[in-house]
Amino acid sequence: MKHPKTINEAADELLKQMTEEDKNSLKATKKAKLIGYHHGLGTWIRNNFGLWEPDSPLMALKPPHYIPQEPDDVSVEIIEKAWKKLNGKK
Repeated sequence: MKHPKTINEAADELLKQMTEEDKNSLKATKKAKLIGYHHGLGTWIRNNFGLWEPDSPLMALKPPHYIPQEPDDVSVEIIEKAWKKLNGKK
């Protein structure tokens, strides 16, 4: 799998990889409870989107609210973006 270059691309790719059952579960989760996806889904994201690689395009992104970025932070952003897409939020 080619590694996504943006959070938006990563969220789209994540949703493509998820089953309908998993998407429904994520969609039904309250935003405050998304941290519950940190180990299972978050680990999958960190490993499959290359967040541990030194030249990861996603790790090169520098949002203003935290620097330096950690793979955990980026995987949380991706999960939240996927959740927003499923729930029709921006």
